[in-house]
Amino acid sequence: MKLNLTNYGLILLSFLSLLCSFAYSQGQFSQDSMQIVKNAQSLLQHPDIKSVGSVKTFLNEDVKVPNEATSDLINYYMARHFYITQQHDLATDIALKCIEDDFNENSSDAKFYNIHGAIHVKNKDYEKGIKSFLEAAEGFKKQNNSLREHVVYNNIANIHLALGDHDQAYHYSKLCYDEYQGFPEDPNYLTFLGILIVCENNLEILDNAKIHIDIGMKIADTSKNIQGKVLLNFATSEWEYKKGNYDKAKPLALKSLELSEKYGLKQFQIMNNILLMDIHNDIKQYQLALDFGLQAKANLEEAGNLSMEHTVSNGMSVAYAGLGLYKNAYLFKKKTDSLKTIDRDLKNKRNMDSLLVQFESLDNKNEILNQEITIATQNNTIERRNNILIIISFTLLITVLFIIGIFFFNRQRLRLIKNRQEAELINAVSASEEEERNRLSSLLHDGLAAELTALKLELERLPDVSERAYMMLDNAHKLTRRVSHNLSPYMIEEKGLVEAIAYSVSNNNVNKNLFFYTNTSNKLNISSNVAMILFRSTQELLQNAIKHAHAKEIVVQVMLNERNLTISVEDDGVGMDIAIIKDSIGLGSLRKRIEVFGAELNIDSSPNQGTSAFINLKLEK
Repeated sequence: MKLNLTNYGLILLSFLSLLCSFAYSQGQFSQDSMQIVKNAQSLLQHPDIKSVGSVKTFLNEDVKVPNEATSDLINYYMARHFYITQQHDLATDIALKCIEDDFNENSSDAKFYNIHGAIHVKNKDYEKGIKSFLEAAEGFKKQNNSLREHVVYNNIANIHLALGDHDQAYHYSKLCYDEYQGFPEDPNYLTFLGILIVCENNLEILDNAKIHIDIGMKIADTSKNIQGKVLLNFATSEWEYKKGNYDKAKPLALKSLELSEKYGLKQFQIMNNILLMDIHNDIKQYQLALDFGLQAKANLEEAGNLSMEHTVSNGMSVAYAGLGLYKNAYLFKKKTDSLKTIDRDLKNKRNMDSLLVQFESLDNKNEILNQEITIATQNNTIERRNNILIIISFTLLITVLFIIGIFFFNRQRLRLIKNRQEAELINAVSASEEEERNRLSSLLHDGLAAELTALKLELERLPDVSERAYMMLDNAHKLTRRVSHNLSPYMIEEKGLVEAIAYSVSNNNVNKNLFFYTNTSNKLNISSNVAMILFRSTQELLQNAIKHAHAKEIVVQVMLNERNLTISVEDDGVGMDIAIIKDSIGLGSLRKRIEVFGAELNIDSSPNQGTSAFINLKLEK
């Protein structure tokens, strides 16, 4: 779902709630610690206090009995202060020094690992962030502080949610919620519940999500957790949206948006605007979708979140297209493409690339449409002339032979014009399709195949990855390369038609039942356009045999007898009735395409007797 990208906003909000709630749990062990907490709360009201020394002095005010414990707590609030004020280098230095010291390792280090993890995530170094959070969780576990341990698991869940790894996000979110479900009065309970519902929505565990939504709604009205209320309404709206209940989804998203605007929760404002944009796009209310998209875009200028910007650009492109404003739609689709290196799941990537190709092919489609209009206009004009000539022939008998001659001349001319225009139209369509195939081949080879390679390297760094997972990833990588090579025209350009067909047979020979024969190895005396159409036609016949014939053997041959070129695809499969061949739209289109340059297609088949397809072309001298 497009909204997966907006989950980045949950991370920062979750971290801040963790850091703030931690203060109150630790602020009860002595009067001095309570004083330190009070000093930390008022420190943000003094922006002139910036240096490490001055911050430390301010936190030490009115501390009666300084000792190692108070010093450790002051260091924690110093690191926390520098994190909140985005002085991450200072916060990191303090956290690392306190982790490395010898003071009360189990109970002290956990909170500093927690801050260190938050800094890593803020800097988008997610791997190090997760590692630090796991260290923090282990520290809290040694303290027997199970609640604090599971709050950290919730932070890890948010990282995986933002990265699109919904299985891991759900695992850690459920760990946290299972621990906290006995404490519905806890200030963070509703937030944890909302994040769990978002995970379940993304994994399509919608029945469980509905159970948790009902639990949240029972306490939402009495809860003082504003962030939790906003998140619960958002997650519930997302659930209704997935169910196709748009009328129920809209008011929930609007309520969540109203709360987030009232309390200045900028990330949630953007998330709700995006959700409302998607809802109105789906129900074809494109102007409203555009309005919400523009609101999200305006807020993103301050937030600077490229992932959300990607989602907003894509949604606004759909809205502009729905309104018929294709120039604006194309510009936003082009902007979406410029952001496509941002992490997102495969489904979103595939949708975005597909729409981009459609918009970039707009000029070609307009050109083809203009040709069709020209053909129709010429046909209409000629038919009108014929009608006039027929009327005149009845009134002027003396000129009958002359009129008949003109009539047949015009008919022949019409046929020639139709044939020429049809050939130009087919060539334009073929060129457009070939350009798109080449683009998709590059996207698969340079994009998806590269990402699969990167994923394999990432998996190799993890300890307990199954051999089956590596095998599945390797198969996916091979399939991507095979599809990419099927789409790419480079073999024809470099080696010629015969070697290109031979390579295509080899590339698709997954089941070891494809065989290729030829009696020529020389480049054929045909144009590149003819070679490309012959190659694609052979590919289509071969793919039909692979998918539908259920054959033990499929034989592809390229035979040259003097000037007669024959390309055949024969199988010993289930065959088909001759009536199916005559009514096939795909084979009819293929036959018309090769007839443009004088070739012909013959197919011989009968049930359970296999199928033989022959393309015959007489070469020029």
